[in-house]
Amino acid sequence: MIRTETSCHRNRSGIASLAANWWTGLVLLAVVGCGGTGEDKWTRNRPPCIPASGQVLLDGQPVEAAVVIFQSTDGTISAQGVTDSQGRFTLSTFVPDDGAPAKTYFVACLKQVLDYDPSKLKIGESPPANALPKSVLPLRYENPAKSGLTAEVVDGDDNHFVFELKRS
Repeated sequence: MIRTETSCHRNRSGIASLAANWWTGLVLLAVVGCGGTGEDKWTRNRPPCIPASGQVLLDGQPVEAAVVIFQSTDGTISAQGVTDSQGRFTLSTFVPDDGAPAKTYFVACLKQVLDYDPSKLKIGESPPANALPKSVLPLRYENPAKSGLTAEVVDGDDNHFVFELKRS
């Protein structure tokens, strides 16, 4: 019987020791953290971004749900934004709303819509064979290098760009 009590006492002590070690490890992990500086090979060499925003107008009217793409003229980086109901956008390069690196950019603006209502399709039904997205904006604005739109993001400037697009 003494042997059983000693055996049980040892098991409880072992479990208590294991639990104490587990809690100690958990506390150390919480204090020290998991990643150190938070930098990795993907974030270490990122150029700094500068807040940049703007507005897209078509014939003087705001364009909602347009995609705005800034492609650097040297081809090394791009930033993008989506316009709200007032045609306003904020650029994102690496994380949402971080802006864009200081550079000169070619700019594209595009908005496409479907010519059918996908919510009316039945389960398993395919879209119509001729159902291609239609451009709402003139096609000339869809290619950054050929749109005629440019912007320069400069550190210390306002970096608010208004693109006034025309149908003709």
